[in-house]
Amino acid sequence: MKHSTRGQEGFILAITLWILALMTLAASFFAVWTQDAVDITRQNKDDVQGDIEVSSTISIALYLLATQRITPRGLPVLTAKSNSATVIPGQEPVLSIAGLIYRGTGSAYFSIQEEGGLLRFNALPRFPHVFGMLGVPSGAIAPLFPKLLDYIDLDNLTRINGAEATEYAKAGLPAPANRKLFTSWELRNVLDWNRYKGLWKDHALPRYVTAADLGGIININTAPPLLLAFLEGLDENATARISMRRQQTPFMSAGELSGAAGRPLNLANLEMEIEVAPTNQYRITAWSKDGLRMREVHINLTLEDANSPSPWLLDYSLSVPLTTEQKRADEQSLAVPFFTQALLPRPE
Repeated sequence: MKHSTRGQEGFILAITLWILALMTLAASFFAVWTQDAVDITRQNKDDVQGDIEVSSTISIALYLLATQRITPRGLPVLTAKSNSATVIPGQEPVLSIAGLIYRGTGSAYFSIQEEGGLLRFNALPRFPHVFGMLGVPSGAIAPLFPKLLDYIDLDNLTRINGAEATEYAKAGLPAPANRKLFTSWELRNVLDWNRYKGLWKDHALPRYVTAADLGGIININTAPPLLLAFLEGLDENATARISMRRQQTPFMSAGELSGAAGRPLNLANLEMEIEVAPTNQYRITAWSKDGLRMREVHINLTLEDANSPSPWLLDYSLSVPLTTEQKRADEQSLAVPFFTQALLPRPE
């Protein structure tokens, strides 16, 4: 009987220990689940706050574009340290319209790019070295352009080295749009264009190309420094000198580029009209410091159109992953009181 009682007591003790172990394990799982839920809730809250700050920043940028005078230097604005009584005309602080990065509302950052400084689709065949500098093998560059033309033209005729619906079906891709492209990101849908990683690393090609219908012009006051290098094969020092010069004094003619670059430039080979005045087409890019994506808003200012119901028309808006440039670049020092928070050092 004693042996039987000891056995029962041992069994009960073992069961009790198992129950305690299961309860401890369950409590641990519950604690982990609770912490995960708290982290997710906090992240969702941060995401919502980031979206609010990005939307607010875009709204303010739109307001400034629609209400302030736009000059070749940029967008004159009053800062927290200046007012209309102390600023000399022509020497006002300006927001760059050449893609420089600024601090927006809260933790948001933004840039404004005048699209006259970007390449148009119809200008791409004139700059094959652009593709070479982005890593496309020399023998593969020329066939890309007939494929682009076949993708956007209205007929089903196939050019030499081009591609129409049959070739896309063989590759398992959607048929050509056979229309004007709405965004520069659609270039990735053209057959073979997505094969070359250099075109898409950090969204290189979409960020240097515009869908805006601006003809064959390039604005040397707003073209990104890397694009200036593409156009003329300038080295890093020359493009840095050009960029620094135009921030202080905008170029008023194409001839002034040579002096800033430090050597004569053969601009006649560009086959494009050199422009120094801004157009009505702009790209606003905004993102949160802790976000993973950025928003692009493309607009057409309509201030000179008396029949337009609003000061701008939205061409398109989209959300795309952040680039290395957005993640790492330091913002410019310009504290604009329209934004609710003064500029702070960019977090590491």
